[in-house]
Amino acid sequence: MSTDLTDIFGDEITVHAQNRKVDQQLSGNAGSHGLTSMNLGSRGYDLVVKGTLRESGESYDAARAELQAVLDDEVEPLLWADADTYEFRGETWENIIWLDIQLIPDGNGVMFHYTSAGQMTVNFIALGKALI
Repeated sequence: MSTDLTDIFGDEITVHAQNRKVDQQLSGNAGSHGLTSMNLGSRGYDLVVKGTLRESGESYDAARAELQAVLDDEVEPLLWADADTYEFRGETWENIIWLDIQLIPDGNGVMFHYTSAGQMTVNFIALGKALI
């Protein structure tokens, strides 16, 4: 059973699976020039989720409290969660752990924006990694 990423992050997201990276070990020997490298294969790929979280409230403080509750209760616990299966728009990714979730400020350094419609928004990027 998989968890839909829109259940966690909402509908305003994009999801991209990145290419696998090769693990390499470099070694050098005293008295010789250059390095030798050994490819150790690859494990997993990065799963990048970018988007905007949005919550409503009657005032700035109420909307900010609602959004902070979502961050504290639904988003941040992903960092401690076990590997799980996630899906988005018919695509499924298995054995994903979450490594980092960052809130993205605008050009003025402001992260949380209160709109005239009574909504609080914050942009984010979440980095997951497939274990296999």
